Amino acid sequence: MVCMGEDAEQSAHDRAAELARKRDEVFTALARTAEAVARAEEESADVHDSAAGLLPGAVEHAVRARRFAEAERAAAAAYREHRLPPDEVRQVIRDPRGPAPTGSRYNSEGQQPSEVDKPQAAG
Repeated sequence: MVCMGEDAEQSAHDRAAELARKRDEVFTALARTAEAVARAEEESADVHDSAAGLLPGAVEHAVRARRFAEAERAAAAAYREHRLPPDEVRQVIRDPRGPAPTGSRYNSEGQQPSEVDKPQAAG
């Protein structure tokens, strides 16, 4: 005959095991997604590199795409270890465009400022 305490203990053990399995599935899915995003961003960077002579802002876009891909790979590594990515990685992911590289003539969207955006000379 099984005691009620043993049933409750087994039930709690089963629930804990199920929660651990679900947690593992979530972290695995997050890691796969981050890896897929990183691959897509690397491809985007390659396309923009090849269009550098034709498309204004392409080089800057490629730099940002590679930075974002790097952050996604770091996030995937953290997820595989059942951890959240560090704050600086999450910040890059939240704001992948970030500021344009220092000294760039492009705005944060990787575009040249329009004539309307340029300061007008006093006249």
